[in-house]
Amino acid sequence: MTKESETKESEIGYVESMKRILSVSDDEITRELSGKPWNDAHAARYFMDFAQILALLPRCPARILDLGVGPGWTSIFLGKCGYSVLGLDIAPDMIRIANANLPIGIDVTFLCHDYEFPVAQAPFDAVLIYDALHHAYNEGAVISTAHAALCKGGVLLTIEPGFGHSTSADSINVMQRFGTTEKDMEFARQYRMMRAVGFAEVRQYLRLAELQIAPVNGDVGATQGEYFSALRHQTLTADFTSIVVAIK
Repeated sequence: MTKESETKESEIGYVESMKRILSVSDDEITRELSGKPWNDAHAARYFMDFAQILALLPRCPARILDLGVGPGWTSIFLGKCGYSVLGLDIAPDMIRIANANLPIGIDVTFLCHDYEFPVAQAPFDAVLIYDALHHAYNEGAVISTAHAALCKGGVLLTIEPGFGHSTSADSINVMQRFGTTEKDMEFARQYRMMRAVGFAEVRQYLRLAELQIAPVNGDVGATQGEYFSALRHQTLTADFTSIVVAIK
């Protein structure tokens, strides 16, 4: 088996690996994944990210391609906001869970598809890759998929971990236990790939979900400003994490 095949097999079989390694039932895994983001310890962060996603996407009505959706909550949220969404994931179990969660009456379709390959249902007004590009074997191919799927003037929006992610203790633990791919996906790296495939403009935004919240009144008023300055430094200098919008 090639390295590419091995890597993708790990992504395809992620849910089965979780059941086996964690010694939990299919119902338990399904319940846990189905509850995302509501039951997640990082729920506040997900909701703040999604608010920025809505602020940066084209307004409805628009067609959105959501790549690497996992259990599909981002696609469902977008559908409830009025978008027409196609959500793709390489793992059949993830698509099964996403379809089971899909409410009646919203324009969302889930398909099992490797996002490193072209999508036949183009064109789209926007492509979203939320916390999924750094799991790709060939992230350049994913960027190419997004570019080809977009209409002229369409946008690609990514939210990804940046420098240091792949060497963090959590990432190393996940890679060792489940065989998943974890990469640094800093802005500079994304910028090069996006420009190489033909995106006309690439913009970088602060990821506000990373901003620590502090009071702005009284004696502690300066603290929030210090946190903002730290986030700006982490984004622009340390290339920690950010939101990226590329325009075709």
